[in-house]
Amino acid sequence: MKKMLIGTVVKAQGLRGEIKIKPYTDDIDNLLNIRNVFIDDISYKVLASRENGGMLFFYLSRICSIEDAETLRGKDIFIDRDDAAPLEEGGHYIVDILGCEVFAGQNYVGKVTNIDQFGSADIYTVKGEKTVRFPYLKKLVINADISNKKIILDEKVFLEVSIYED
Repeated sequence: MKKMLIGTVVKAQGLRGEIKIKPYTDDIDNLLNIRNVFIDDISYKVLASRENGGMLFFYLSRICSIEDAETLRGKDIFIDRDDAAPLEEGGHYIVDILGCEVFAGQNYVGKVTNIDQFGSADIYTVKGEKTVRFPYLKKLVINADISNKKIILDEKVFLEVSIYED
């Protein structure tokens, strides 16, 4: 079985052990039908799931209180990759993009460490010598070879749309 990262537990939600999850997908609805997850290689049945404000909320087997749920804070949640929803042609899971090396032309920028989804364009955070954020735009991307973990950007467009945090 090949596991796939789907999110990270943000915190316990409520007294009965529900957990709040930051999902690593742009289609949260696909995760609402997941019936089994793994945290620290322990399998949990998903007893109930819901979405609110771009976050996932799960009730899991064996997690019956806020104290139980708090032990999962900050932990990554995985599913069996075979249980993942099929992708459209040319689509990628966010988890597969994380860790890709990014180049603006021939210049190494860094590795993708986070992808935020605010609406019209995903916002990539890339950490190298400096941390930079930019929207993922068609006119920006020359080549995205996710299987080889390499993204090449148009240098001119990159300079126009990127924001350095450091």
